[in-house]
Amino acid sequence: MDEHRTATVKKKLESLRNNFLASLPDRCKEIETLFEGMDTSVYNVINDQKLHGILHTLSGSLGTFGLPGGGLLAKEAEEVLYSIIREKRGANRCRKECS
Repeated sequence: MDEHRTATVKKKLESLRNNFLASLPDRCKEIETLFEGMDTSVYNVINDQKLHGILHTLSGSLGTFGLPGGGLLAKEAEEVLYSIIREKRGANRCRKECS
């Protein structure tokens, strides 16, 4: 890859990283709101799946953009959520709906 292409790719990656980092406060607020609205005794498909999706995405994206510790925390939160959903809906249904 020539220098110009390398610089262009690096610039695009830096822009993606900056956009991702700028979106984190809103994502954190959304996670907090979804967790607060979560009823641990009743499965809410929309709320629980949305929260699962955000946590799952963050667990990979944080590491990709240079925040591996945050990725591990998101993965742990995703696993806790999965346990709660599994308890609410049963292991087979949750595995199908969360995949």
